[in-house]
Amino acid sequence: MTRLTIGSLLLLAGTAAAQQTLIVDAAAGPDHDFTSLAPAVAAANSGDTILVRAGTYGEPYIETSKGLSIVGQGNVNMTLSPQSGLQSDGMTIRDLSADEAFLIRGIDFDGSFFFPLIRGVDCAGAVSVQSATGVLGSLGIPEAIGVAFDNCDRGHVHDCFVRNGSVSFTNSRGSVTFCALEGEITGPVGLENSDVFFDRCTITAGQGSPFILGQPMSVTGGTVRLARTSVAAISTFVDAPAIFASSDATIVLDPTATVSSAGTAPPIDGGPTVLNEELTTLVVRAQTNSLNLDLQSRTGAIFVTLLSFPSPLLPLPWGDLWVNPDAHLILHSGVLAQRVEVLALTTTGLPVGLQAMVQTVTFDGDFGLSNGCAVVFP
Repeated sequence: MTRLTIGSLLLLAGTAAAQQTLIVDAAAGPDHDFTSLAPAVAAANSGDTILVRAGTYGEPYIETSKGLSIVGQGNVNMTLSPQSGLQSDGMTIRDLSADEAFLIRGIDFDGSFFFPLIRGVDCAGAVSVQSATGVLGSLGIPEAIGVAFDNCDRGHVHDCFVRNGSVSFTNSRGSVTFCALEGEITGPVGLENSDVFFDRCTITAGQGSPFILGQPMSVTGGTVRLARTSVAAISTFVDAPAIFASSDATIVLDPTATVSSAGTAPPIDGGPTVLNEELTTLVVRAQTNSLNLDLQSRTGAIFVTLLSFPSPLLPLPWGDLWVNPDAHLILHSGVLAQRVEVLALTTTGLPVGLQAMVQTVTFDGDFGLSNGCAVVFP
């Protein structure tokens, strides 16, 4: 079993540039650098970590192109003000380079009726929102709260709860893992010309309301892959599909995925190509002293799970490689005796905010790649 230590990661990194940690504390406690997030982001350099201490924060619009780790510590509640208008972005990550990552973790986003989005735009590097919540009051409007990726190579949403908002991908690649996405009257997921994995998610529309104005998942073009995920339209008065997809879209369903409609509507509507396959998917959860891996693939497959620092995406004939092929650690390898392999790796001495990419390569006659997982250590 691999033990992740700061020594092994520094050996992997080679000569690393000096990085700093900035502390944000609304209460202006000991050793703080800033009392709000926006000036900390402005002052930070790419590769820095920003620790946000427990408290309530009201932030102006934030835009950055830096690779940063923003980590909430304790109960962090944050309101982001829109750039302009009622449904504009509250935080935009733009033009992130391919060898960098922007990861935000452990912050609860609250706000008024019109709540802004966190949005990645034109990013070649990984943009990831992790362990966050966003809840809007009853009868919220579409995209009032949530996360969006536009023209991004690696968008990742992990361990998040979003209610009455949306997670959307447009001309992007990425994954959504271990999330609960709920809409009372509108659908929480919108995908357009994108390639997105969903693993260990629950996605519903009509939750808490007898009416549905939109299906839980809307897909226009591209490919969506569902494993260990349920998509359900819930209504006692309206017939509604769980997924409405255009005819040029492809829906790939693992046997562990469930798709259920409301009333007599078909579960999947619109005429997409629907494929049934055993998918290789990965959920990675970084905790204080451990890195937990939850791999699903085909029984009997040879697998190798790799970790590297952020690096440019490498398209391969069998999928997109998120980890660095020339500089990585092997976390775990073997042959799958059953479809699911769960492992907890001990982590020792890793600094808060450390970024990594994790992905599994499989072989059972053909090579396969899991979704890639962006990780920031708490």
